[in-house]
Amino acid sequence: MTQLIAPKPSDHEVSPKDINDILAILQGKRAAPVTLTGTLTVSGAVSLTGPSVAITNLVRQAARVTHGSNQEVPNSTDTYVLLNSEDAALGCFDNDTIHDTGSNISRLTCKTAGTYLIQGNIHWSANAVGTRYLAIERGRTVVLAAVKQSACSAGNDRQCVSTIYTLAIGQYVELMARQDSGGSLDIIALGNASPVFSMVRLY
Repeated sequence: MTQLIAPKPSDHEVSPKDINDILAILQGKRAAPVTLTGTLTVSGAVSLTGPSVAITNLVRQAARVTHGSNQEVPNSTDTYVLLNSEDAALGCFDNDTIHDTGSNISRLTCKTAGTYLIQGNIHWSANAVGTRYLAIERGRTVVLAAVKQSACSAGNDRQCVSTIYTLAIGQYVELMARQDSGGSLDIIALGNASPVFSMVRLY
């Protein structure tokens, strides 16, 4: 296998033509795959062809966060879901400082502009009265997605909401929960399952 060490972006910006020329030359001499290592800065469209082309280790800006204890939701009150944990043992992470465990802990804030898959899920404490509502909001003014359901006759209500949305740097999203059972209910802290809020940049 032939290995090419890519120059640092500060030394040279690799263009689509550079990459295609390198691959065409080397693949014309041998059938073995070509491995490019290092950091490449590419602008424009790139077409990679040959007997073996693989792109690995692409970083997607993302975060998945949760909360370590139950959160009370008063009757008929819009309540933003608190998220104080990025514990890897619970499948959580943050690779772009999207979340802050010290302040504004309900928010996921865009640090890299792009289009994101955003998803949240919660488990409610058992109660058979009223309805349950869960929404993804941007900036506490724009509802991006929402679900509403009547309470289960037995057991815990579980809700999941998701959307794909383009965010600019500094815009933030939150999970907003509401219920009208006639009294307070809890969002249950349940290991890897509840509450969970995540977003990952698609492109």
